[in-house]
Amino acid sequence: MENREEASLNPDPDVVAEIDRLAAAAKAAPGDTVAMAALWRAVYGLERWIFIARGTHDEPSPYALSFDEGPMVLAFTTAERAQEAGRRNGLSEEESSLLLSVPLPGAIEWAASLAGTGITGILFDYPAPGYFAPLGNLIPMRDHMARNPVGPPAGPSTAGSSPAGPSSAAASGSAAMASGPAADAAPAAERPDASGAPASAPVVRSVVLLRDAPAGMGAVVGSLMPDAGSRIGDAPLPRLTVTVNDVPVTFEISTAPIVARQLDYAVSQSPLRDLVQEAVAQHTAALVLSAASDGDVFRASELLAHVTAHYAQEPGGLAVWLPDADHATTAVMYAGEVAQRPAQVWFHTMAARMDESTSLAHTIGLGHLGGEEVQLRAAGLTPADAHRALRGAVATILEKRRFPAAGDTIELGGATFSLVPAVSVIGVGDVLDAVPASAVSPAESPQRDEPGRPARRGWFGRGSR
Repeated sequence: MENREEASLNPDPDVVAEIDRLAAAAKAAPGDTVAMAALWRAVYGLERWIFIARGTHDEPSPYALSFDEGPMVLAFTTAERAQEAGRRNGLSEEESSLLLSVPLPGAIEWAASLAGTGITGILFDYPAPGYFAPLGNLIPMRDHMARNPVGPPAGPSTAGSSPAGPSSAAASGSAAMASGPAADAAPAAERPDASGAPASAPVVRSVVLLRDAPAGMGAVVGSLMPDAGSRIGDAPLPRLTVTVNDVPVTFEISTAPIVARQLDYAVSQSPLRDLVQEAVAQHTAALVLSAASDGDVFRASELLAHVTAHYAQEPGGLAVWLPDADHATTAVMYAGEVAQRPAQVWFHTMAARMDESTSLAHTIGLGHLGGEEVQLRAAGLTPADAHRALRGAVATILEKRRFPAAGDTIELGGATFSLVPAVSVIGVGDVLDAVPASAVSPAESPQRDEPGRPARRGWFGRGSR
């Protein structure tokens, strides 16, 4: 590491201006791998990366901030930008002026080594232009650029925009360790914003469980979009966002089996438990898919359903897991349902017998999309009939590009039902209850039942769990 005067740390102004131009181009086209490649080749071509120094003089550590994507070390192209970022985040003038200059190419391995301290990514020139990469991508990008000096595009899994803003004023290199692909939650599928959408916009997600890991991101994307796949080539990208029919879709490859309690729960509750359990047990890798709704969650849901079905039908597709709907099914079953009626896989419908004469059907997943869940307690219907009736009625409403709402009437088993506010009998909060229309007075303003949330229970249990 070097300690130099501020002026001598900076690259030529024309170099900085060119990197800023490339960052703006990448931000304007987040799915453009050529733009990302050009930006990161320029960043890797700098003489040094600049960091704000924290810790002691003998053992300095780079300044980091915590974001939704995880703790990220801040790196800069100029000393002035480093100092300005420090001041904006509450550091004193003296603290902001303590800088580390790490020469390239050693800076690449040095930054990558910070993963051992809990840092998950590196963010350049925060807060603007703000482009970042996971630490795990730094060395593969370096190696790819060395093998292909002017070859296929190589870039980080995310580029062009800064993360959603720090969740704490500052964090040192000893920030909490981030979860890996075999952690208790699935990669990307359970992160709050895997597709880069604003926090208020729902992100729809699915996970395709695979018999074998894909050859690479080029092969994955090329299966759906051959031209885009050929441009990616063998670039080592574990995660990439591509615009598909005007919807940003994020592809993430997990080369290890998914290990998550949520997946185990979804399998245990499946009416096809034995088949799904067998399929899940055979998977060694996964493709995690997510689509940013960007104001139209229905369009994003329909697109993701078709994309998921495409990969489920590929050789090696075993099962599909919808983490926001507590649902796991076989790849064949999922693809068949999408071909039949896509809207029925945007959510999940569970069903069980409440007592000898009454069945319960309940949606799961509408709440994640921005709507309210719907429940049906029906006498005289089997659980299978209640499931089929409620699922079809809700899908019909979703196909009109809206959510079920209080006051709607739906046809279930040849009878008319009204949706009224209620509280879920399985403990998921406020829902809409499908009740016989004859029981609801037209002049009556539906009122929610008094809150009471029994513990959520399993649906298809075989004895104690």
